[in-house]
Amino acid sequence: MCKAIKGHCVLKPVFCFLLFPLIGIFSCEKSSSDEAVLMELFQKEKDLNCNLSLMKDSITMEWDNINNLLEKTLPDDMPQEERANMLKVRNASLIRMFQSFDDTDETVKMALNKTERIDQEMTKRITSLKKEANQIELQKIALFEKINQTKGVEEVARIKGLNEEVLARECE
Repeated sequence: MCKAIKGHCVLKPVFCFLLFPLIGIFSCEKSSSDEAVLMELFQKEKDLNCNLSLMKDSITMEWDNINNLLEKTLPDDMPQEERANMLKVRNASLIRMFQSFDDTDETVKMALNKTERIDQEMTKRITSLKKEANQIELQKIALFEKINQTKGVEEVARIKGLNEEVLARECE
């Protein structure tokens, strides 16, 4: 198998000559794999941020609608300070505590109940999304540490710059 020349195997240098590029390819492939995983994580983080923003805007709109409805239907003889305080509140239980709420129209009460349910569901969903965001952050940190050990701080800084670019994009 191996031709002996001065006590050495000819196959060894050929093998080493072929092996070193393969090791380089696999190590580069692993580094680019880490970067690809990070890019996926960056996009997931961006998507989560966009979802959170949409949810915030949505619930804000729901409460704005309730406040507009309350403002239109509250009695004119209601004390101005109580009216102002009631319209600032964005919590169904607190709104119900106002004495004048008992006298509001049934459609307002139903709308408040609906908004309260939406708010509770949004709160659950936001909590879930924030947990998911924390998991993504932990994965990013682990990969940044790995890249820092293998490629150095400059490479980590470059990739963090990519993260900032992804996060700065407009939501779709």
